[in-house]
Amino acid sequence: MALKQKTLVTNTPQIVKNRAKLCHIKTIQVGKYKKLKNGELVYEIEYSVQCLDGTRHVTLRYLSPSKFGRSFGKGIVLSYPDDNSEVWVSCDCPYHKFHVEFALTKHKSSSIIFSNGKRPKVKNPREIPFTCKHIYLALETAKKDYARLNKTKKVQQKLNVQNLVNTDKNKVFDKNKSLFSKEKPEKKTMFSKKPKQKNTMFGKKPEPKKTLFNK
Repeated sequence: MALKQKTLVTNTPQIVKNRAKLCHIKTIQVGKYKKLKNGELVYEIEYSVQCLDGTRHVTLRYLSPSKFGRSFGKGIVLSYPDDNSEVWVSCDCPYHKFHVEFALTKHKSSSIIFSNGKRPKVKNPREIPFTCKHIYLALETAKKDYARLNKTKKVQQKLNVQNLVNTDKNKVFDKNKSLFSKEKPEKKTMFSKKPKQKNTMFGKKPEPKKTLFNK
């Protein structure tokens, strides 16, 4: 099992965290699901971190507790940027290469990509798994972005449910309104009948008499 994000952030020295405040981060690849060669499904994000000593590339992979295609109920169990999520990290900076890549790989939270795979006897003799300033800033950014996105989704879902409830209430109200507002057919009585108009000298003109001239 890989280490949790909370563990990596806690193990990172304060001096590294302070250095991260002087850096600027930019998202290269928005989080997406990716299938690895071993069949595992991960949530991958890529960042570009610019500091005074240059720009570095950071990759975060939030590991899923299930294999790709293995379903639990109706869906697949997935992992997202969170303190309790297991995470795999990598950075192309020298600090990550010489200080922490070996230690993180030992805990399955990284891979030997940039270093020679030997133990850091001088830089990190106790092999403590922590992060460089670039990865630390990326982890904090990913957590905040996902928390904001998740909050927006929850608010939207709440609004959708509320709209659905209001729509159902309006339907019931309209139905009841139509039941009570139906006009009953008027009963015909002797008083409701309209009297027939009589042909009188005021109501209808009398027909002209037939003579020799108007035949």
